[in-house]
Amino acid sequence: MTDLQHFVKNREYLVCVDSDGCAMDTMDIKHFRCFGPCMVEEWGLEKWAQPILARWNEINLYTMTRGVNRFKGLAMVQGILFGLRPAVVAMIASSGVSLLLLAFYGQNLLPADPLRPDWVAVGLFAAAFFVLRRFKADPIWVMAGAGAAGVLLYSVL
Repeated sequence: MTDLQHFVKNREYLVCVDSDGCAMDTMDIKHFRCFGPCMVEEWGLEKWAQPILARWNEINLYTMTRGVNRFKGLAMVQGILFGLRPAVVAMIASSGVSLLLLAFYGQNLLPADPLRPDWVAVGLFAAAFFVLRRFKADPIWVMAGAGAAGVLLYSVL
């Protein structure tokens, strides 16, 4: 038989063997429904699933690396994800510094006189930090307590 027009069904089931040079193109469905989503779920990356799966599919389906061994493809994606870690840490640190400056000085930049912060804010920060580190308290309750203490202190002072 050279074409499907003359195909005669002999059995109830069709068994297809998947290997390099497989008879059926099942790469897309395997990567869309199984390999990529399983990686995201296994590593708990659901928040970033869309960009990660886009890169996964690009590596495994849409570039010169199409058909690469799935473990080599996984190593390529891991390399990309681990490369993002320093940038994410830097963005979080930058946000933290900006919030501290805003709380202590009322602006995002270090003022000309850095020895004149809002001492109530500094005291609340120090107390909250101490409670978090010493007693391992729930951060939500510490933030709520610091907010309540701030309302009381700023209304009195």
